[in-house]
Amino acid sequence: MKQSLGYANDRSVYNALNQSKLTSKKIQELFLRKGILCSSDTDRDALSSYFSRLTHDFFDHKFIANSIGVIPRREKITSTEIIAKDNNSLSHSDIKTILKDVEAKLNFEGCIVKYKTSNNEQELEITYTEIDYSRTDFQQMITRTGKISVDSEKEVIHIRSTQAKFINEVKENLVLQLISLDKNNLKKNVINLSTFDIPDMRTQFFLETIRNIDEYELEEISQVGLYKNKNLFGGDVDIEENEEATIGNINDAHLKGNAVHLTPELKLLSEKGFYYVKVISTLKGKKDNLLYTVDIEFKDKENCEEFSYIVKHINEPKYDPETKSLTSYKSPRAPKPSEQINFIDKLEKSAKNSFVKINQSINPYSL
Repeated sequence: MKQSLGYANDRSVYNALNQSKLTSKKIQELFLRKGILCSSDTDRDALSSYFSRLTHDFFDHKFIANSIGVIPRREKITSTEIIAKDNNSLSHSDIKTILKDVEAKLNFEGCIVKYKTSNNEQELEITYTEIDYSRTDFQQMITRTGKISVDSEKEVIHIRSTQAKFINEVKENLVLQLISLDKNNLKKNVINLSTFDIPDMRTQFFLETIRNIDEYELEEISQVGLYKNKNLFGGDVDIEENEEATIGNINDAHLKGNAVHLTPELKLLSEKGFYYVKVISTLKGKKDNLLYTVDIEFKDKENCEEFSYIVKHINEPKYDPETKSLTSYKSPRAPKPSEQINFIDKLEKSAKNSFVKINQSINPYSL
């Protein structure tokens, strides 16, 4: 993934040095690289103006870019399965060979890829660079890290990856290579609701999924993303003419609040053919009382494809020292890897069960 940018000009350097992300200490360090001492009391604009007129090299630009660059957010996770009609014919060694080929190819293209294996799971950790020309010169190049893990069972190969455009492309190529080893026996399987042509069924999938995650109970739905695909059959309800005119101009909505799924506003939109495409909800562990805030969505809103999810944060419980009863919750923290994996395993299982249940209600003879 070899990419390049144009050389930043004096104006870009001046603008970058005036950003608050670049601290006075960093400014002094930048000047010191040129053998120049400067005071923290010197006017920032004067320092920026002076430095921008000097000769800059690659290391100057890299220092500035690292100081004001974009911090990548945690990406959602998505899952793909390769299902065998008979027993899975691909061995651990077969999968490893293909993963090692992908590793070599991406490293050649300029990525940094590491192959790892643990028990039956194999993983590629991929560090790559994206360019966003809509950002300022020193923020256009963004370094991200994604993962693709492959776990093989008797009749199923589970492939889990971070949800990002580049990683998705790598994963799709990987899936094709794996299937090509036994085309007549293997097929790709993902959760998508493109065949659900009734909006309420797409909404039902989200509600069934979050309400039936094993060992967790739903506490609250705080945010709901809605979309209206005008090609689907929608509901019809008598409403005021001015409300009809307003809703008729909307095809994408996002509602936020306490128990938002129970609000009359959401009910009205649902009756007019809107369906869920994103849900942020809070669930409580039945065993440990931990609160999990979870974000699940279909990135392709129109067809309900590219299903992804992430545990955004966790709140640990506080207990009364005397009565040992639950009193409140601590501030949110990032989930530990084991907590994320354990929850996502159960979320994926619930999503599969919900999909099968709704699909069978449409087609009782489907498998």
